Amino acid sequence: MNSALRILYLESDVTRAALVQEALAKDHMASLVMRVETESEFRAALQQGGFDLILADYALASFDGLSTLGIARQQSPEVPFIFVSGTVGEEVAIEALKSGATDYVLKSRLSRLAPAVRRALREAAEKAELRRLEEARRRSEFYLVEGQRLTRTGSWAFNPAGFFEYWSEELFHIFGLDPKEGAPTLERYLGSVHPQDREDMAETIQRMHAESCGCDVNKRIVRPDGEVRVIRCVGVPVLRNGVLTSFLGTAMDVTDQEQVTQELRRSQTFHSEAQRLTGVGTWAWNAITRQLLHASDECARIYGFESNKDVGSFERYYSCTHPEDEPMVRAALECAIGAGTEFDIDLRIVRPDGSVRYVRVIGHPFGEAGEYLGSTFDVTERKLADEQQERLRRLEADLAHMNRVTTMGELTASLAHEINQPIAAAVTDANTCVRWLTRDRPDLEEAREAAKRTVKDATRAADIIRQTRQLFNNSRPLREVVTVNDLITEIIMLVRSEAMRCGVAIRTELKTDLPSVWGDRTQLQQVLLNLIMNGIEAMKGVDGGRQLTVTSARDGSNQLLVSVADTGIGLPSNQNEMFSAFFTTKPDGTGMGLTISRSIVESHGGRLWATSNTGPGATFCFSLPAAMPVQA
Repeated sequence: MNSALRILYLESDVTRAALVQEALAKDHMASLVMRVETESEFRAALQQGGFDLILADYALASFDGLSTLGIARQQSPEVPFIFVSGTVGEEVAIEALKSGATDYVLKSRLSRLAPAVRRALREAAEKAELRRLEEARRRSEFYLVEGQRLTRTGSWAFNPAGFFEYWSEELFHIFGLDPKEGAPTLERYLGSVHPQDREDMAETIQRMHAESCGCDVNKRIVRPDGEVRVIRCVGVPVLRNGVLTSFLGTAMDVTDQEQVTQELRRSQTFHSEAQRLTGVGTWAWNAITRQLLHASDECARIYGFESNKDVGSFERYYSCTHPEDEPMVRAALECAIGAGTEFDIDLRIVRPDGSVRYVRVIGHPFGEAGEYLGSTFDVTERKLADEQQERLRRLEADLAHMNRVTTMGELTASLAHEINQPIAAAVTDANTCVRWLTRDRPDLEEAREAAKRTVKDATRAADIIRQTRQLFNNSRPLREVVTVNDLITEIIMLVRSEAMRCGVAIRTELKTDLPSVWGDRTQLQQVLLNLIMNGIEAMKGVDGGRQLTVTSARDGSNQLLVSVADTGIGLPSNQNEMFSAFFTTKPDGTGMGLTISRSIVESHGGRLWATSNTGPGATFCFSLPAAMPVQA
């Protein structure tokens, strides 16, 4: 042996320890012997520990050998114990061995001690190894049981004869069965399977037997308490010399995972359906490697691909860019990628079937360098609608222009008279100025005053011409800050001669603290012109006083109200149709004036309506939102 044996020797004879060491030395066994005589010394030595072997005399003065053995088994059960005694009867020796002694040796035959010690040590080592293996087995079983419990996985063994040879503890727990009843029969097992899955499971088992194959299936079970669980069953065949001997497998409770999977599928379905309804596809792209990391089904649909699986790469998508838009798209992408910023591009794509679609592509940097996450919007319908809206707006503007031209045509004679008056006055004042200057003694002060009147009359004529040209102009609408009272004054100046010709007196009631409005000056002039001309027209055939009153006032805190009241024939009986297109009470009217006027007012965020007066005539009103407060 490599090191000396550490021996605890219970012996009253002091010479015996040396004899034991000598006997062992003869067999090449070095030893260190600690001799004790009393029970207290024996217990103290055991408490100290560190011994490889215990030797004891069977017959002691203070206590007997079996008591000594009991103490040793209690305090150091793993240390081998050998009795070394003077005389031991057969019955006593058998009793000692039954009580746990490893061996016994007579003091008179110490030559047997070394072999007995070797055997005792060998048996002790074997027992220690068995204990180690048993502990490892128990630990492995504990880990297995805990692992199965934590993962909700049970294991089983199935005999081809048609019965389960083994069910793990966790499998009983999963199925809600009592382990004391043992593994279930095949019939009971199938009875625990959900009725809708039972036939498929039975066919799976039959196929496993017929083809000596394994299985990997999900099935539902119904536990005795009625709870439904989803189980994944995986089994493999065990073959020996090509002969099927058994099936081994696992059963995992995947109810929670199945619920999460179902929720994920529902979420993906909702997401895909929402993308389809809104025409928005999502994608992820690495701009450096030009690898398409993800593209939703809606992306494929927008680009006209049958399936995302058929797309393959980013290049396939990019190749659909309209040739006329490709340089712009390339430049925008290069600029955004170089700066690491997001991009927002409107472009056209050409589908595989040749159709052209308008799309908006938005990308935002995320994740690793060069990676972009984004959306593609199919804006074709909106684009076409915008173009259609623009055409309708242009038609409406042309129609409004025609209405203005028609109205101004009706005022031709009045406008000519209105322009002729300041021009004639300017000519008269110019002649007067010349006479004052050609006298023998020119009167410069009178000539200056005549020249000033000439300038004033010419300016008045120029203003009338300018305002008339504005109404004839067919330019695009231009929104600006407009003072409504100025518009009213300008329009009244244009229609004053027509009103006088028709015997209509025009009166104004204009508040001075009114807010300005944000609008198109020409369009608002057209509304006022239509309403005032309609009022004059309504009073042509009326006897008695003909008066047109134009007022402006506040309507609430943020609204401006304009009204045009006449003393004419009043509103028609079918007032609901009055603002409809082509409705007119005039023999030569177009029926578009009020329709266009309402459209203009509503486009400015206002409202146009009409009411019957308490007396004769009607009042047309419109309100507009204020642009800003008037500075005092």
